[in-house]
Amino acid sequence: LVNEVLAARLPRELALGLAFGTALVVGLIWLEFRAVRPTLLALLPTSCGIIWGLGMLGWAGVVLDLFSVFAVLMFLGIGVDYGIHLLHPTLGAHGVGMTDALSLVGPALLLAGATTVVGFGTLAWSAYPPLRSLGLVSVATITTALLASL
Repeated sequence: LVNEVLAARLPRELALGLAFGTALVVGLIWLEFRAVRPTLLALLPTSCGIIWGLGMLGWAGVVLDLFSVFAVLMFLGIGVDYGIHLLHPTLGAHGVGMTDALSLVGPALLLAGATTVVGFGTLAWSAYPPLRSLGLVSVATITTALLASL
């Protein structure tokens, strides 16, 4: 009964939440960088992560459910961090090149991404199907965002 009620209300509320959340994230990133180009570059790993990750899941035949939709929303908050952290060393008067930024920030991004993937990846072995889909979607989207940022 709960799943039926949630499924009936989800599309409208998800669209509103996704639109509001995306606008807020883009606005906050713009306030940090104060320019369009770095704002778009910071969003690039997240965009690629969603497209690549969900594409891989579709190719593998994974069916998305309510929990996996929440994983995508959660991913928006995690994936955008990779782009932001990678761009920061390149900005300002003492900004470094992208190669140097990768050598500075890359190991930390790899460690953060690996621990997140392992943590959520354990859910992929859950006997409860919604938790399993949460784990699969999290692993796919976080891994692809990490790869896109690096």
